[in-house]
Amino acid sequence: MLKDRQSKVLKIIVNEYIRTSNPVGSKFITNAFDGSISSATIRSDSAFLENNGYLEKTHTSSGRVPSTKGYRYFVDNLMDKFGVEDIKLEIEKVFNTRGNNVNKIIEESSRIISEMTKLATVVTTQNANDNELVRFEMIPISSEMATVIYVLSNGEVKNKTFDIKGYSPEDIKTSISIFNDRLVNTRLSELESKLELIKPLLEKQIKHFDFIFKNIVNELLLNVKATSSTSGIKYLLDNPEFSNPAKVKQVLDMIDHITPFTWFEQQAKEQTIMIGIEGGLENDDMAVISENFNNNGTSANMTLVGPKRLQYRAVSEILDWLKERINEEYK
Repeated sequence: MLKDRQSKVLKIIVNEYIRTSNPVGSKFITNAFDGSISSATIRSDSAFLENNGYLEKTHTSSGRVPSTKGYRYFVDNLMDKFGVEDIKLEIEKVFNTRGNNVNKIIEESSRIISEMTKLATVVTTQNANDNELVRFEMIPISSEMATVIYVLSNGEVKNKTFDIKGYSPEDIKTSISIFNDRLVNTRLSELESKLELIKPLLEKQIKHFDFIFKNIVNELLLNVKATSSTSGIKYLLDNPEFSNPAKVKQVLDMIDHITPFTWFEQQAKEQTIMIGIEGGLENDDMAVISENFNNNGTSANMTLVGPKRLQYRAVSEILDWLKERINEEYK
């Protein structure tokens, strides 16, 4: 744990960087202490925080910015409660709209949160239903790519293109044949349990079993059971952290893959906050806050994506409140 004064220095830097996105210098910190701490002491504390990985020094300024470790310490130990009543009032209007169900509440709330926090939001919803799986097909595109198509009894056709470089096309064809033999006319609500039954068969007959099960099978479960919607990409890209085209691509790729089947399995039931490279994020300037909602047979996840300097406490409080409010309204 940091000493009290070091914690205060870190908190001042994080809050100011969140507000301005500019590196924070010693002069600002000294003024924040109302001159009660000397500039030399501030520089010493800042150097300690930098040397221990809580702060980083930019190339363009003598000021410092929080590191991923610094943000994590801030989130876990120093975060203040921000006022979020305006956002709650707007979301309450959604609850008061006649005919809204849980899915609609979550979708509309994500749009409001995105607009008012200037973050991107992704909502993924899973619903058990009585549609059936009708057919699998695989269409080779090249020696390295193939598209797998899933046909549902309600007429929906889902598809996903996979990189099959290094994997045997025969393995994939055999898998598709097994799926058609064992899973056709299976209700979607029963699909997961049936897949578990054929898992040993796949493992026995398919050389690259892991690829088949972790990719094609998981994508099947996602496509037939989940829907997703995204809001606020334009706000996200307004942040200076994402002005670099390579970083923009990383962020968009991350959002595009934010809804694998394993998202619902792996994420804790409680709220999750990932900062920078935590949790496998490729872009160290990015942060993710995620909340799961489970109510009346519906499983949904709302994920907010923004720069590391986002207002963690405000967003965290909104998501906690929304979860409690939904549980209260739809017992």
